[in-house]
Amino acid sequence: MNAQRADALFSLGQTLYRFGRYADAGSVFRQGAALFEDDDRQVRLSFEAAAFGAEYHLPPDQHGPLSTADGTGPGDRAVLAVAALRKCLTSPPASTGADLATRALKGGTLLAELTSRSPVVSLAVLALLHSGRLVEAHEAADAVVTDARDRGAPIP
Repeated sequence: MNAQRADALFSLGQTLYRFGRYADAGSVFRQGAALFEDDDRQVRLSFEAAAFGAEYHLPPDQHGPLSTADGTGPGDRAVLAVAALRKCLTSPPASTGADLATRALKGGTLLAELTSRSPVVSLAVLALLHSGRLVEAHEAADAVVTDARDRGAPIP
């Protein structure tokens, strides 16, 4: 039952995110994380990272908590993507978050796991941009656009 509810919450969160309803999307993703508080850590972390991805568009005082991660699973990589951007934006020099972003992306693994529909993948790309790692950011962004096109997303 939790798996069906989690899928529904994740889809709803993604839809709200796509329509610019970032606070609502963050709230839905946090509900999903709460479902797995004592259960599947990777799923919980994926929800937490998605929540931060939505909350990134809100004032910092509206950002929820974020767990620590080591990058060993899909949820961990999602949290690393968030942590990379957070580090770039708050801990000079901005380049300090680049290695976290690279670990998060893991040669396309994060994109394959979360797809271009996730609000998280782009955060790792932003971290690379802020870090001055423009070639890596360009390659990652191209991969995200290709994934979106392959999924039928309307790209202007």
